[in-house]
Parts: sequence; structure tokens; C-alpha cells
Amino acid sequence: MKVTVVGAGGNVGSTVSMAVAQRDFAKEVVMVDIVQEKDGDKIYPSKGRALDQWESSPIHQFDTKLTGTVDYEDTAGSDVCVIT
Repeated sequence: MKVTVVGAGGNVGSTVSMAVAQRDFAKEVVMVDIVQEKDGDKIYPSKGRALDQWESSPIHQFDTKLTGTVDYEDTAGSDVCVIT
């Protein structure tokens, strides 16, 4: 199963993503959020959160694929979409 979480760069969205991953509810979680800018630099919060959660997978014992993106094309084929 593939789950998309829109707004995953924020606290609620990233918590939903982590809960789905930890419970092995899906084989893949796509974390989508907008690009933010700070002092002229682009920041991709969903990519950072996905990497943080993926790096914790050995400790939390899950093997769900976590992908952070700003491209809605990556959500194609999702079985469930959660909007936060």
C-alpha cells in the first residue's frame, strides 16, 4: 500500500507519516509539502523530515520507504491520501 501525506513538512503531517511507518500500515509513505524560502535559500521541509524518519527506522524497527517531495507526480498510485 502507498500512502501520501500532504503537509508532511509540519508537525502534524510528519507525525502522521511516522505513525503510518511504525505500524507497517504501508510499504511506502510519500511526504509532500511546499518549498519554503528563508534569506533567499530554498528549504524542503518534507525531504528533511523524511530523511530523519528513515534514519530512525532501525531503532523503531520498520522498513517502510519514506520519500519527501514537493512534486505531486510522486504521489501517483497512492491508495490513501491524508491532508494535514
